Amino acid sequence: MGELRSYMVTGNKDTNSRIKHKKTVILIADITALIIAFLLALLCRYISSSTWQISEVWTMLDGINIIIPIISVILYMAIFFLADKEAYKLESQNLLIMVIYIIRNYLFLFISLVLVLYLAQRGPYISRLVLGLFMIFGMILDTVARSVVSSLINKKLGTLSGIRKGDSADSRPHLLVFAHYYIPDVASTGQILKELSEGLLDTFRVTVVCTVPSYTGVIAQQYKTHKFYEEDINNVHVIRISVPEFSKADKMSRIRNILSYFAGAMQVTEMIGSVDYVYSISQPPILGGMLGVYAKWRKKAKFVYNIQDFNPEQTMAVKYSDNKLVLGLMMAIDKYSCAHSDLVITVGRDLGETLEKRFSGKKVPRYTIINNWMDEKKLYPLPLDDPKVSAFRNLHDFGDDFVIMYSGNIGLYYDLDGILAVIEKFKPGTRTADGRNVRFVFVGGGSLVDTLEVYASQHHMDNVVFLPYQNQSDLIYSLNCADVHWCISAKGIKGVSCPSKYYGIAAVGKPVLAVLEKGSEIRTIIEETGSGICCDPEDYKAVEDGIRWFLDNAGSPEFTKMGQRGHKNLMENLTKDISIKKYREAILDC
Repeated sequence: MGELRSYMVTGNKDTNSRIKHKKTVILIADITALIIAFLLALLCRYISSSTWQISEVWTMLDGINIIIPIISVILYMAIFFLADKEAYKLESQNLLIMVIYIIRNYLFLFISLVLVLYLAQRGPYISRLVLGLFMIFGMILDTVARSVVSSLINKKLGTLSGIRKGDSADSRPHLLVFAHYYIPDVASTGQILKELSEGLLDTFRVTVVCTVPSYTGVIAQQYKTHKFYEEDINNVHVIRISVPEFSKADKMSRIRNILSYFAGAMQVTEMIGSVDYVYSISQPPILGGMLGVYAKWRKKAKFVYNIQDFNPEQTMAVKYSDNKLVLGLMMAIDKYSCAHSDLVITVGRDLGETLEKRFSGKKVPRYTIINNWMDEKKLYPLPLDDPKVSAFRNLHDFGDDFVIMYSGNIGLYYDLDGILAVIEKFKPGTRTADGRNVRFVFVGGGSLVDTLEVYASQHHMDNVVFLPYQNQSDLIYSLNCADVHWCISAKGIKGVSCPSKYYGIAAVGKPVLAVLEKGSEIRTIIEETGSGICCDPEDYKAVEDGIRWFLDNAGSPEFTKMGQRGHKNLMENLTKDISIKKYREAILDC
């Protein structure tokens, strides 16, 4: 992967001692600010009303109306410091930045507590609501302000934190890519962006800004000591941002992780020099688009917004949140990102329809549709008796079993708990028409893994197996060891997200059991090519019938032709080279 270079707090022992001293000073100042700001807020209330008595404070403090907002303020500060704790490392080691941080904390806490005191008597709902909105915008504005100020000071002092500015002799236009995940992370978008970035190198000088490898939530020790890391991966300049570890089942830890990437990416934007094109995907939700707009503004570059998933539509589809105000705010922000892009690229026809629906068909941003892909040179059909495929099957005791596999993220967007309830009807010992034992295999990780494993264990589903994510080098063998693959999305995902796992299934030439909504991009491809059986989400009877069809037709000519048709269509229309050529032309034309 090339040389790994890390940057932030470096220097001799005396220098590090001074930085530690400054960090201590700032922390003490923040704590003092919390106390002083509260007293200033009380004074403000006292001055504003001649009838107000100081004794009223104790009455207010005794009620839930004031306690909850104050806890909200403290929670905000905790999230902020954890998400951007590297601010205390003072990348330019400059006293002015320390002063700016202190003033910022005083002002923010003062305004927060004034809001608390004035809104508390209007009820806990309105106080939490307004304070929450204030905090959201406060985080964004604060991050922008700090990045700009840090940039100005760094430019003046010439003390950038080691981020390489590129070769001025390189005549290729500079493409800045924001990617929350990048290889070696196993996220499908990380793999797609790796192949896209490398495929564009003949035209662009590419810099990718991503997190340290962290898709599973765990971060290797080598990425825990600095804020920024630089790597050259196959001639792509990769800048990694240190983020906190997280659990996919813990919302707060995910928020810390996402905010840390957002803040770090904005800082990197200020540090990398000139940029001609900015390319950002719709991850993290909402923030991916905001990063693109910010970089376009700061670098005076063209902005290409690649929407892999629409949010807040995805959030609403899986009922992750039903707060209308928050969802409305998310929609307004992402519409703004779309409207201020030079080109929007969606990955399916149904996603293009969603974009038009967002704008009610009026002033729709310029957009084009480019499908995702699979590198057909790395993933291709192998027979079940291939030595390495057989070794993979034997390693996991599959033998000659008939394997129906789900491979990918085991999370919220796939109704896998409902699918598992259908699988339960196929008891251990169920056999195909050609006499093979049936095995259901789930490969991957995510927030629902533990839930599904517990369910399978409690219901004695001994023919269900769970395996972790496989190494990229083994993916060809794990996908080829299955006889049939699931391709699933939950109800409401049509026009919102496009399951990229289909392209891997087609690459290895396997039939598909698709649980997708009518009119969705992947279901349309499967139906047009006849490469599988399609069912509607939550139509569990149809899902059960689909499983039975594959069991009854295992080894038949039609069964084999299904996979072959999907592979033929991929080779003709969905290869890596075809899609990357479309991306190259679209970016240069925006």
